[in-house]
Amino acid sequence: MDKDQTRQLTIISPATGKTCELDHADQGIYSQLLRGPGRLIHLSGSTLIAPLDGIVSGIYPAQREITITVLNGPELILSLLGNTPDYHGEGIQWQVSRGQTVSRGQCLATLHHPLLKTYLAQLTLAVILRGVKTPHYAPSRLRNVVAGEDPLFHLYI
Repeated sequence: MDKDQTRQLTIISPATGKTCELDHADQGIYSQLLRGPGRLIHLSGSTLIAPLDGIVSGIYPAQREITITVLNGPELILSLLGNTPDYHGEGIQWQVSRGQTVSRGQCLATLHHPLLKTYLAQLTLAVILRGVKTPHYAPSRLRNVVAGEDPLFHLYI
């Protein structure tokens, strides 16, 4: 594809915390990149925001996950990590619903850390890109990020 026919899509951080490489995830489905490339964010904030404009294509409370699809672009998965069979969505208050159009920076959910910590050992968010082979990490070094302010990826679609 010609550079003139591509557009740059910057995906901002959906949460406040410290980034980490995806291969550091405790669950193999993430660390082996089976769901796609991405980053981890060790959460310190209590709000998840839309990192880009798109449509909520799925919310899965028991799996602690939301999927946002970009028109003519990739699918973005935000998933709280943990393998707890007795968890049923406690501690996450979703502010959006399936099929809803969301704008970059819009609140997706609020997180109740004390309640979530009764189910999850640590609060870590996986930010996964589907439909993208090689994202450009922005910047490539690991760092602290602020929800809605700091870029995680630059994509050319």
